[in-house]
Amino acid sequence: MPDALPGHRTTVLSAWLHYGLGTTTSQIAAVFNGHLRMKVSEGGFTEIWHRLAGVLKPWGEQIH
Repeated sequence: MPDALPGHRTTVLSAWLHYGLGTTTSQIAAVFNGHLRMKVSEGGFTEIWHRLAGVLKPWGEQIH
C-alpha cells in the first residue's frame, strides 16, 4: 500500500481538517503551503481524498 497514499499522515490530517472540522480546501492549502512548506494545490487535496476513499471503501463495506 505504500504507493496507494504517498504522505498518508498528511492525507489523513488534511481529510480530517476538511471533512471533520469543515475547513475549506483553500484554508488547508494556505496552511500546508505556508506553515508546513509543502506545495499542494486545492485540486491536489481533492485528488488524494478520492484516492483515500478508494482505499477505505472495501474496509467500510466489510464493516457495514
